[in-house]
Amino acid sequence: MAIPGDAACREVAPCRGGAWGEAPAEESTEFVDGDYGGGGSDGTATKPWTNIQSGVDAAAPGAVVAIAAGSYLEDVDVSDKPVRLWGRCPGDTEIVGSGSAIGSVTIGGNASGTQIRDLAIRGAADGIALSGVQDVIVDRVWIHGTDGRGIDAEDDLGATSLTVARSLIDGATDLGAFVEGSRAVFEASVIRGTRPRADGTSGRGLSIQANGASDRRGEATLSECVIEDNTEIGIHVSGSTLELSASVVRRTSPSKDDVGGRGINAQPDSSARLRATITIDTSCIEENHDAGVFVTGSDATISNTVIRDTQPRPADRSSGRGVTVRSTSDTGAPASASIVASALIGNHEAGLLVQGSDATVDALLVRDTRSRPLDGEFGRGVIVQDDPRTLRRATFAARASRVEASREGGLTAIASDITLDGVHVVDTHPRDADQTFGTAVELLDGSTAGSRGLGTIVACILERGHGIGLLIAGSDATVTSTIVRDIEPWMADGSYGRAMSIQDGVPSGERANVTMLGVSVERVHDIGVSVYQSDAELASVAIRGVRARADGAFGDGVAVYRDAAAASVRLLDSHVEASARAGVSNFSALVALGNTVLACNVIDLNGESIAGTFGFDDLGGNRCGCNGASVTCVAQSSSLAPPAAAGSVGANLP
Repeated sequence: MAIPGDAACREVAPCRGGAWGEAPAEESTEFVDGDYGGGGSDGTATKPWTNIQSGVDAAAPGAVVAIAAGSYLEDVDVSDKPVRLWGRCPGDTEIVGSGSAIGSVTIGGNASGTQIRDLAIRGAADGIALSGVQDVIVDRVWIHGTDGRGIDAEDDLGATSLTVARSLIDGATDLGAFVEGSRAVFEASVIRGTRPRADGTSGRGLSIQANGASDRRGEATLSECVIEDNTEIGIHVSGSTLELSASVVRRTSPSKDDVGGRGINAQPDSSARLRATITIDTSCIEENHDAGVFVTGSDATISNTVIRDTQPRPADRSSGRGVTVRSTSDTGAPASASIVASALIGNHEAGLLVQGSDATVDALLVRDTRSRPLDGEFGRGVIVQDDPRTLRRATFAARASRVEASREGGLTAIASDITLDGVHVVDTHPRDADQTFGTAVELLDGSTAGSRGLGTIVACILERGHGIGLLIAGSDATVTSTIVRDIEPWMADGSYGRAMSIQDGVPSGERANVTMLGVSVERVHDIGVSVYQSDAELASVAIRGVRARADGAFGDGVAVYRDAAAASVRLLDSHVEASARAGVSNFSALVALGNTVLACNVIDLNGESIAGTFGFDDLGGNRCGCNGASVTCVAQSSSLAPPAAAGSVGANLP
C-alpha cells in the first residue's frame, strides 16, 4: 500500500520478531499457532491453541490473543468481551472466513474496545462485521478478496464506532467499507479495487449513510487516506457526515452500464430526512468519472483541494464536471457549497455547476475545462443556473478567483444572482463543435417571464475571450472598476469580438438594465459596448481603440440599437477614443451625453433612423476632436449598418 507522503508501495506491516511478531507477551496473553501438534493446548507459548476462536474463548476481557503465522480457516466471533487479536504480520498470518457467519471476524455484544492488529482477513462473507460495539480498533490490517464488504459497521444493535489505522482494504465486494448510523475514523489507510456485486452494481469504496430506523447519522473522518480504483462511487455520503483531509480519491470507474464513477457523492437520506454534510481539506480528487464531487440537496465545504481530470460518462460521453452543486431531483431541496483556495483543472463540460442552489468561492482557480465529447459543446468554467423544474434561483459569489482557458464560456449565469469581486476570466476559447462563442462572462435571463438574472461585477478583469467579453441579456447588472480587453472575433466566421453586449433576453424578451462605473475597454473588435433594446448608464467609462472586424465592418465605441423595442444609453464623464468607425452610433435610440470626450474616432457621433427617429440629448460638457483640437460634437448620418444582437448558448444541463 501507499498513502500520501509515501514515495513507493510498501507492506501494510513488516514481518519481524519471533513466532508471534510484536504481539505483547503479557501475563494474560493467549497464544495461537495453527502448526502446533503437541496436544494439550492451554494457550501458553509452549502449548498454544491451534485455532483463534479457542484463544478468544479462553481470553480474559482485554487480553491479547497472539496469532502465529498461518492461514486460519474459521469464522471468529468476539461477542461477550473485548479482546486484542494480534497477528505476526498481514503477509503470513490470515483469517479466512467460511461464509457461514456475517463476517470472517464478527464483533458484537459486550465486546466494545476490541482490537485487531497485524492480520490479513479474507473469506466468503464480509471481512469485519460489527454492531452495537464502540471504540473498536483495526490497525495494520489487510482485508482483501472478500466475497462481501471489507468492513461493515451498522448500529442496528446499538451505538457503534471504530478506528481503522494504517490498513488496506483491497478487492472487497459491494463496498470497501460500510458505515451506517455509526462513527468511523480512517487514518493513513487505503480502500481500493472494490468489486461490484454479482448483478454488476455498487463496487463503492466507502459508503456512509444514516439509519432511518435509529435516526442516527453515519459519521466518517478520513485523514491521509487513499480511495482509489473503486466502481460507481469512491465515497458515498447519504444523510451523513464526511470529514476528509490530506487524502486522495481517484480513478473511480463507472458501473456496468457505463454510468457513475463519481469521486465523492453527497445526498440527503430520504428515509431519515437528513442532509449530508461534507468537509474536504487539503486533498486531491482526480481521474474520476461524471463528477469529481457531486452535492445534491446537501452541504459542502471544500478548501485547499485540487479536483482535476474528471472524465465524461462513457455511456453518453457527457458530464465529467469538477464539482456539481444542485438541488434534488425529487423535492428540489437546494444544496450549498463553500470552496476556498482550491483548483478545478482539466475537467469536462463544466468546472463548477451550481443549479438551483447556493455557492461561494474564494481564491478558486478553474482552469482548462474541456468540451464534452458527446457534441463538442460546453467546456465552461463555471455555470450558475436556476432549477429548470422548480425555477428556484441559484446564488453565486466569487472573490479573488480566476477562470482560465475554458471553452464556449468562462462564467455563465442563468436566472440567478451572482456577485463577482476581483475575478479574472482569461483565455476563453471557442467551443470545439463549431469554433463559435468563447464569451468570458454571461448573465442571462431564464425561459419564463420575469426570470431575470441579477449581477454585481466589481474589480474584475475579462480578457482574451472570443465573441463577447461580457454579455448581459434580459437581466440587471452593476459593473464597476472592471477591465474588458483583447476580445477576439469568433474563429468560425470572424464576427463579433466586442467587449460588452447588453440586450433583451432571447427566451423571455426581458429588457436588460445595466449600470457601469469606472469601466475600461481596450483592444476589442466590432463594438466596445453594444446596447440592443435595453437600457444602460455608463459613467467614467473609457473605451479605446475599437477595431473593425476582419471583414472591415463596424468598429464602434458605443452602439445603441432600437428594433421592435426602445433602447437608451446615458454616457457620462466618459472617454471614447480611436474607434475604427464611430465613437457613438445611434440606431433609432435615445442617447444622452454629458462631460464626455469623443476623440480621434472616424465619426464621433453617428445617428441613423433605422426603426424610427434617433435622438441625442446633450447634457453639456461634451468635447469632440483629435490631436488636441476641440470641436463641437455634431451627429452625422452616414448610412451605417446596425449591429446584430449577440447570440448566447443556453446552459441547462441534465
